[in-house]
Amino acid sequence: FTLAAICAVLGILTRPSLALLAPVFVVYFSLVIHKLGAGRTLRNFAIYALTYVALMSPWWLHNYVSYGQFVQFDLASGFLLYAGNNPMNKSGGGIANVDWDPAHFNAISDPVARNRAFRDAGIAYIEHHPARTFELALLKFARFWRPWPYAAQYKGWFYLVVSLLSFGPVLLLSVVYLLFFSRGRWLRIAPILLFAAYL
Repeated sequence: FTLAAICAVLGILTRPSLALLAPVFVVYFSLVIHKLGAGRTLRNFAIYALTYVALMSPWWLHNYVSYGQFVQFDLASGFLLYAGNNPMNKSGGGIANVDWDPAHFNAISDPVARNRAFRDAGIAYIEHHPARTFELALLKFARFWRPWPYAAQYKGWFYLVVSLLSFGPVLLLSVVYLLFFSRGRWLRIAPILLFAAYL
């Protein structure tokens, strides 16, 4: 669990979206997979929490020196929320100057304030267009899980074949496993399925 905690926090430093899921996994693996009981689960959670603080502290210090205030992860969350939830978005989000245009945010010089403005604009769009937000989420889901790239520069036959030959078998065998071999193993594979659904 200590090694897993270290790897989890290093993963969070690489991809901050994992931060919400990691503590859930600590509790799940302790209680459900290893059946360690409440006391050991609390101990494992404490190990994770201490590891989290120890490994994240240098990053927090770096952000404080850079921005003059506490920034837990990075300043991309607001931008990412806006990129997927704005009036320009037609394909599910993510393509600059096609799905989003940051031009009217460029006047905000403070990076923390700019990220907050992105976030507020994204939330406002979600609040005022809930049906469209749901449609965009479905488009994004389809783009994320399709076995070949979406970006225009990777639409040739070469990239299609390479993608299908590399990711295609993984996706196909995963589906085969879930349909024919997963009976009685749902509790053990639940973290993998939760991770996929969470992404």
